[in-house]
Amino acid sequence: AIVLIANGLGRVLERRRRETMLRRFRQTVTEAANATQSLKGYQPPKVAPDIGAPVAILDIGRLRLQQVVVEGAGSGQTQKGPGHVPGTAGPGQPGNSVVVGRRL
Repeated sequence: AIVLIANGLGRVLERRRRETMLRRFRQTVTEAANATQSLKGYQPPKVAPDIGAPVAILDIGRLRLQQVVVEGAGSGQTQKGPGHVPGTAGPGQPGNSVVVGRRL
């Protein structure tokens, strides 16, 4: 019985962590979008994102799924959510972008 409780609690905590990451990344995207309208404008980053950093929001409407895509495809990154494979085009950029995930 303890294993079932711990497993259930782990999933609840994991869901909460992903929802928090999604909320924070949405705020970052909103701030960047607002900066494009300012007098200074928005300066896109000139370096690749750090491994594990949020890079996009994956939205699959039919499944009612929204998750933050993080940089990296290792097990440490895909535990956080879908991972963007470094070396492929960035999400939303020209070229083939590869995103991997795991089933929880």
